[in-house]
Amino acid sequence: AEGAEGSKAERAKTGATVDELTATVARLRKSWETYALSGLGETAAAAPVGGGGGGGGGALVGSRFSDVKDWRGLALATHSLIPALLSLQDRLTARAAGRAWCRASEQGPAKAAWITAMSDASLLGVAAAAARDGCGLAACYARHRFLAGGPAANVFRGTFGDHGEIKSAGRLRFRHPVAGFSDGTAATLVDCAPVTLPPDLTLNLYDMSSLTVIGSVPISSAKHGKSISRPSAVVSLQSARNSGSNPAQACVAALERIVVVFSWLLGGSGDDEAGQLGVREARCEEVRWGQGGKEVLRSASFIGLGATAPVAVLMEGGKDGPAVEIFRKVDGPPPYALTLVIPLQKAKIPGLVPGVVYGGSVVLWAKQGDRTIEFVRIRPPALGDGGAAGGGSTTSVGAVFARARQAARSGKLRVGGAEGGAGLDMEATRWGYLVEEVEADPGQPDVAAGEIIFSIGGQALYDLDEETMNWRFGRGFADGAEITVLPKDHVKAILDADKKGAVGQASGGAGAGAALAVASAAQKEELQKRQHFAFSARLEAWCVVSVRDPPRLIAVTDNRLVMADLADDGALTREALSGVARAPWKRPVERIVLLDETSDVLVVGVAAGVLIWRVPCLVAPFGATVGEPQLLSSFKMPPRCTLMGISMGMSCSASPLAWIAADLSGTSDGGFDVWHFFTDRHKPMLQISGAGAAVKRPGLSGDSLSNAFGAVGKASDALAAALQAAVAAAGVPDSAAARTLQAWVPKLKHDKLEPLYAAVDKAEPVCTEAVRDLRRWLRAEGRAAGAQRQDGARNLVAWIEECRRQVLWPLQVAFQTEASDADSEDMPTRASMAANSRSTGAAAGTVPRGAQ
Repeated sequence: AEGAEGSKAERAKTGATVDELTATVARLRKSWETYALSGLGETAAAAPVGGGGGGGGGALVGSRFSDVKDWRGLALATHSLIPALLSLQDRLTARAAGRAWCRASEQGPAKAAWITAMSDASLLGVAAAAARDGCGLAACYARHRFLAGGPAANVFRGTFGDHGEIKSAGRLRFRHPVAGFSDGTAATLVDCAPVTLPPDLTLNLYDMSSLTVIGSVPISSAKHGKSISRPSAVVSLQSARNSGSNPAQACVAALERIVVVFSWLLGGSGDDEAGQLGVREARCEEVRWGQGGKEVLRSASFIGLGATAPVAVLMEGGKDGPAVEIFRKVDGPPPYALTLVIPLQKAKIPGLVPGVVYGGSVVLWAKQGDRTIEFVRIRPPALGDGGAAGGGSTTSVGAVFARARQAARSGKLRVGGAEGGAGLDMEATRWGYLVEEVEADPGQPDVAAGEIIFSIGGQALYDLDEETMNWRFGRGFADGAEITVLPKDHVKAILDADKKGAVGQASGGAGAGAALAVASAAQKEELQKRQHFAFSARLEAWCVVSVRDPPRLIAVTDNRLVMADLADDGALTREALSGVARAPWKRPVERIVLLDETSDVLVVGVAAGVLIWRVPCLVAPFGATVGEPQLLSSFKMPPRCTLMGISMGMSCSASPLAWIAADLSGTSDGGFDVWHFFTDRHKPMLQISGAGAAVKRPGLSGDSLSNAFGAVGKASDALAAALQAAVAAAGVPDSAAARTLQAWVPKLKHDKLEPLYAAVDKAEPVCTEAVRDLRRWLRAEGRAAGAQRQDGARNLVAWIEECRRQVLWPLQVAFQTEASDADSEDMPTRASMAANSRSTGAAAGTVPRGAQ
């Protein structure tokens, strides 16, 4: 206690001034925001048990706060680039983007994350922090910059880090061994049942760092999940694209007759009482079930971002020819509803070459060894809350009701007159009370015949049975009761949609959005014509970038990498690379896979090895000036093995881990080989994003580091706000003597002095307790945490000590001086506050050695 008192006295003698204190607080707040963005908060506490750093990547962004003044101008300049990078379905409107920028400009961490995401390509952890604040566009843009801007390619330079194998008995083979996700996991379908029993298909999820199974999602929970028979063949397996704003992962699988969507959350020690890494809230939902016949299921693909994105399914062999069916997620059952059918022109020889739908934007018919391809550009309509819209299709009743709600008006109900009623003749409908007649007594100036009253007193009247609706209306029935009315013209549109057979299910309740409805019969588009294109040489391998507009086909013909933009009026081609397979590797090219559809990293598989190229023109418009292709790395297959299939992925974090999985000939146990690439000295462990870790069960909290970070952050926020208000009210004196805290604090007005005093009084014990907990954490469970998290804890301790020495203690000394000069009755607790805080800090052993 004497050491702490001496330190404070020495600090007071040096004459700490107001402007010095303000500058110190501002500097500490900037460094604090750096810690916040580097994943020390509670949302980043989840990490695998037994090692691995939790949290996302950090960045020193404090110095960039003053670089940009005109936030609206920066928003316009930045968002002018966004549409060229994202698909039509993923683009945000200018209004939504402007609102996001306004929100970001009002929040320090979000603002810093926006700037970092726009300027530094590799800081995906910061972009994830922005996404958690509702700034998904920053994360999406930063992800593109990371994957296509060079940092991702640097991970693959040189030789691979290590080589391992994942044993997966019963795995269903496909042209891609696994479907990869940006969180460092991958998924594949496995039949867990013995041969003598009916098939039991599950989606196994793998930690691609440790090469272990971390969870599974059974297909049996789908309606016809138990109706699958052997042999089970995977038609397609595709992962959902995620921008970072939604922690849920998903993939869509097509297996001969059934299409299902698997979705789950990845959780760690922060949301499991046992502290285990695994799958949370897993489900399997059926999209389509085929009864058999001549129709053949060819492929399935997500349209847009996220686990709840619509699904496009390609069917061939029917009497009407091939067609793409669009299914939307609804508040089932069933969980998905068919909303649109897009018929496609028949081939001259049906069934000769199977088609594949990519991203709901293009259907491609191509065959290895042929020169000619066929494709159809499809443009799924903008899928709103009510079903299919645009493209010539009929809008569902739910979408009509959603638009009517936007045009609704508020009014007052008049009750009285000779009979003491409202004088309304109404009929109960699923949308509320339809007003058929309005009597002159007492009259209703806010309601007219033909309109619908769909809420009274803030209580919704739609989507209710008649008895409940009558009871709710009666409860709110009173003179002057507030009602919400749908206009007559919109009511007519709703009733017309009902008559046409559209059946919807409106979702109500507090904070409910637009009603959701499912069309009873799918709407049908016009016939889409096929287009033909012939290459100069035979096709060896290809992949499609469906997020572009137009979609881009990347193909290898005669050992040349060719790009073809599949536009409405034909294909426009350009050669990107000559000599794809180079010595010592032999032709032909068997497989090509992109790291991501927005990436310029391309993996080329030949029979005996794998080559990794960076081709910048893959993500650039035709005619743009870009860098030359670079061969990043290559490696050979194990002896007596031939490459059969290949997948790749990368965990998007501050310490990225890239992996390549390969199906090899000669393996009968269903396993596949994995090669790792990383830039750190040690292989990064699986990292759970802050967004995913934020989903916690009630009653659970983060570790000591996260708790201390949150508590100190709250206290420092209150202190900074109180100090800012006091400085704004009192100003900074001109003379040096008046700027000292001992002279400035007593002159503060009571309404500004008390909040500042309370903030200091609360911050000191919080900081003392936090330092104690952090040091205990470092000595105990912190040893099992990653190096990044341990360094974060040490930096946080140093930050707290600096805050106490340079901010809290000088203010406490100033309050003691002010209290001794003031009347003791005015502030009876100030002297005891200083003594208590000093003794607490000394007892905890947190007084710096230099202060003693």
